[in-house]
Amino acid sequence: MKPARPPIRSRAAAVIGWACIGAVIVSGSASARTCPPSATLSAPMPELREALARRGVADPAPGCPSIAVRVEAGAAGLRVAQGEGPFQPVPDVDTAALLIETWVRADLIDPLLAARRGPPPPPVRPITLDVGIDGAATNDIGSWIGARVEGCIALGWICPGVRLRGLYDPGLTGQSAAKDVWRVGLGAMATGDILLGDLRLGIGVGVDVVRTDGQAGVEDASGAPLFEARIGYAVPIAETWAIEASLAGDLALWPRRAQNDLGDQDLPGLPLFMGLAGVGLRWRAP
Repeated sequence: MKPARPPIRSRAAAVIGWACIGAVIVSGSASARTCPPSATLSAPMPELREALARRGVADPAPGCPSIAVRVEAGAAGLRVAQGEGPFQPVPDVDTAALLIETWVRADLIDPLLAARRGPPPPPVRPITLDVGIDGAATNDIGSWIGARVEGCIALGWICPGVRLRGLYDPGLTGQSAAKDVWRVGLGAMATGDILLGDLRLGIGVGVDVVRTDGQAGVEDASGAPLFEARIGYAVPIAETWAIEASLAGDLALWPRRAQNDLGDQDLPGLPLFMGLAGVGLRWRAP
């Protein structure tokens, strides 16, 4: 049994549909081919129009884009302007035609400009610098005050950097007061911060050295590796400046007690834990 053929009306509709699609494609291609570069002059100037024609710039055609060009006779030649732009003086008709051609022939000018611009510059890495003061309390009930300076280079939302700080325990509280000693600490740390707008979350790894001094022949120094976690929040006060408040916690590995000349090791040295609160001034390169 032969398969049923589609009705004649359906086949005719399909043929007409494909014919319309083909006509649209052909007309679009023909329209693209029949729209050469063109310029619309504000004043009739046959000599300028002839010079443009020699350069392939035609009269405006219906349905085709055209660049508006204002033309005026100047004291020493012509003045031409693209659209509402400023007038540019030119000495003669040929120079005016050449200038107008650069406006309508983007296919010639854009590659030249791209080659002149060269490769894009490398991305700028914003630099962040901070100075601040800290107050700290330690596990041996010590009270400290200090200063720090740090900097980092932003790589996206991560900012690796370095921090240097100094701390001083005047011996007013805790074991320092009980043993009549004071302490000075110096530290260096490699840091890594995560930048979340004005919020900054960071960690650090470094080393701290603490010197213990006192009235009764106490003079000792101790150091240990150090880990830190820090959070800060900045309040902008200018385009590149901000005031930042921060909280941090430090943990020392294998700290040892200080000792005096008599061999007494029950003296405060590098503390095991330190909690810090600080305020600082931050500058970030634009």
